[in-house]
Amino acid sequence: MRLQHCLPILLVFLFSCGRPTTDIQNINLGWRLVPIDVISTQCENNQSKTEDCAPQLEEQKLPLRLSAIPGYQNFHGTVEISRPLPPEIEAAIAANLPITVWTPMVSNVSTMKINGHTIGQIGSREPYKPGLYRYYLKNLPANFLQKENNVLSIEMFTPDDYPLHISGADMYIGPADQVYAKYYSNELLQFVLLSVYLAVGLYHLLLFIRRTKDSHNLYFGLFTVLVSIYWFFYTGSRDLVFGDAQLFRTKLEYATVFNLPLLLVLFLQKYFTRKISLSAKILAGFSALNILGAILTPYKYMQFFLKAWQYSLPIVAIYIIVFIVRQALKKNIDALYLILGIFILLGGAITDLLIALNILEIERIGQYTFLIFILGIAGVLANRFMTVQNQVEELNENLEKKVKARTEELSKSLTEIQKLKEYQDGDYFLTSLLLNPLSQNNAKSELVKIHFYSNQKKKFRFRQWSREIGGDINIAQSIKLQNRNCTFFVNSDAMGKSLQGAGGALVTGAIVQTILERTRLSSNEQNYAPERWLKNAFVELQRVFEGFDGSMLISVFMGVIDDITGAVWYINAEHPLTVLYRDGKAAFIENQVVFRKIGTMGLENKLYVQSFQMKTGDVLVMGSDGRDDISIGMLKGERIINEDETLFLNEVEKAKSDLDLIASNIAQRGEITDDFSMIRISYRENEQDAHLSDDEREDLNLMIKEIVKDNLTEFSRMWQGWQLSRLAVESDKLISVLNEQSIVRYQQKKYAEALVLLDAQLALQPTNGEVLYRISRCYARLRRMKEAIEPSERLRLREPDNLKNLVHLSALYYSLGNHERAQYLIGIAETVDEDHPGVRNIREKISNSAAKN
Repeated sequence: MRLQHCLPILLVFLFSCGRPTTDIQNINLGWRLVPIDVISTQCENNQSKTEDCAPQLEEQKLPLRLSAIPGYQNFHGTVEISRPLPPEIEAAIAANLPITVWTPMVSNVSTMKINGHTIGQIGSREPYKPGLYRYYLKNLPANFLQKENNVLSIEMFTPDDYPLHISGADMYIGPADQVYAKYYSNELLQFVLLSVYLAVGLYHLLLFIRRTKDSHNLYFGLFTVLVSIYWFFYTGSRDLVFGDAQLFRTKLEYATVFNLPLLLVLFLQKYFTRKISLSAKILAGFSALNILGAILTPYKYMQFFLKAWQYSLPIVAIYIIVFIVRQALKKNIDALYLILGIFILLGGAITDLLIALNILEIERIGQYTFLIFILGIAGVLANRFMTVQNQVEELNENLEKKVKARTEELSKSLTEIQKLKEYQDGDYFLTSLLLNPLSQNNAKSELVKIHFYSNQKKKFRFRQWSREIGGDINIAQSIKLQNRNCTFFVNSDAMGKSLQGAGGALVTGAIVQTILERTRLSSNEQNYAPERWLKNAFVELQRVFEGFDGSMLISVFMGVIDDITGAVWYINAEHPLTVLYRDGKAAFIENQVVFRKIGTMGLENKLYVQSFQMKTGDVLVMGSDGRDDISIGMLKGERIINEDETLFLNEVEKAKSDLDLIASNIAQRGEITDDFSMIRISYRENEQDAHLSDDEREDLNLMIKEIVKDNLTEFSRMWQGWQLSRLAVESDKLISVLNEQSIVRYQQKKYAEALVLLDAQLALQPTNGEVLYRISRCYARLRRMKEAIEPSERLRLREPDNLKNLVHLSALYYSLGNHERAQYLIGIAETVDEDHPGVRNIREKISNSAAKN
């Protein structure tokens, strides 16, 4: 049933106030069966498609199984059942009461009508879509009703082997409020029972997880959960989940129910004998065959497997009865508790089977008898608990002697442990000595200032030295990239406590220091753009930690800052979000963590570099997850760990980004349960000369005028005379003019002049990806394809899904004859927008080139 049925309930209650009441009517009797369109059927004399084969019948009753009526065996076509509304309902209609009809399950394709007007449909004729077994819960529209002689009808159609049935509960019609109340009270009862059974099943699965050798909990838990799922298929709410996917739902229902006898047998055998017999294994094979058959075959053959399963149930029932009685005869008290519940459960299951075979015409009772079975299990568990309790009491009587003996053993062990602890502290001390020179702040910039904070969880004393050790490490170093002064920084947290975490930090520090030293000595390394250098460093770390096969992972926030402009390139690998403190307010610079921890397999294939532009006075504060892992209380003997990541954000703002004050405030919130480290990065903070002088501003305006006057020679001369650090102080106006004039030059096809202006703009705005793209375009227009590739690749490192850049870069490689690289890039572009004209154009060129070769 659909959610929109909730609205009619409210409307019905509003409109029914003060009106006459009418009871719900059962309309199982008095139905007229009329064939409308006979495709084929089977008569007693094996004739087909004749008038006698599908006769018109009066006074049919529900439930209705068409294949059981003479002349309708193997019926394919359309039939209609109809009947007039009861006089009580006619009276209610005359009193303008809203009327609702609630049917049992109907199959296959069906249409419900009132006075010939369609009010509901299940399945579809064109295109054919089977409806299988579904309910109708429909209001009778007032505009379709007559003053008297109203006729309710249901057309049922099947062109294939889906049988036509109306089966299950009774059909009701009556005032809408009463019908809906009856329907939803029935649904509520079903879901209360199912929820209880599901909770019991999940509880036993949890018991199995906690104690896996008690495998009977696994089988009983699965049995109870699957029973709950199976009974859910007989609620009206199932169509909210499956909608029109009724064949899939039927296959899932069969697969579920075919497992139930097997799981019950396995539970009983594992509980009482702790082994699985040959008969259970045979039943497992039979169940697997039925499940595969139901899943893999069409509906016509699914019925064969259903019948086979149904006919096997009496055999399984007899086996279970014999098994449980034999256990009871062995004076097994648990079997005595279970025996009544088993008999009642089997009785309910057999009753439901007879209902499914249309031998009985009552509502299903299995979900109620299962409750008694659950109570039997509760009795068994209570008995087992008392047995264990008695054993515990017996053990307590001899506890004093055992305690004395154990105390002597512990005294000896304590002496050995003290010796081992001294050896361990020596290892800790040696590791801390190795870590100290690796975790250094060697940032020398005048504009970018970096401060560290570190508080490792593990404190120890070795002889006269007090030290701490953990998996957090901070590193900062001034480097030079593309002739620009930069500052590299990293804040990382290695997985594990104490020595394990310190080992990860030691590896991290050693690799990072190796990379930094190689950069200091190698001009090739210094020629890399910041984003390329950063990605290479990250990949080098990743490849080393992949060698640990997942036993050592590190979260990390690492980046490079352009000292002059405050441009930041960074990668966050599952590290807590970094905080920006600007103008007295704190906020995260990221929305979410993009990459998994270093050491996770396959990480580098999805890697890209993010960027951020700092302004004068900005402060970035980053920290390990110790900043959030705070014990804020106790609940039932267990610590409550803070889960609010904004706590750190608030403390940064409250402490005005002072690291020591942040740490102090967090410690006041609760116990810090993990290693805790932070890095504070400020850009032009408290700079005395934060504005240009009047003379400098006049020179800047003159340089801007030279750009506008198209005198780029004079502009270049004046540009060379400026210190970039001074220009960056007040660069907004210059950047705006450079941007506008470069666009003008590009439109005028003065690509070389546009490059001069774009290079100047990029020097002031290193994080501007659009500038990189336009530089690459200018080089391409000048036919300097190799030079065009570098800025375009830099942009791809930052924006891997930038479609226009992917198309442009692919075209560059194609023009240089590197068709393999071009094809790789255009493949990525196709995942973004395969219908883009540029994507199709490059793809056609590559295909044509391949065809010629």
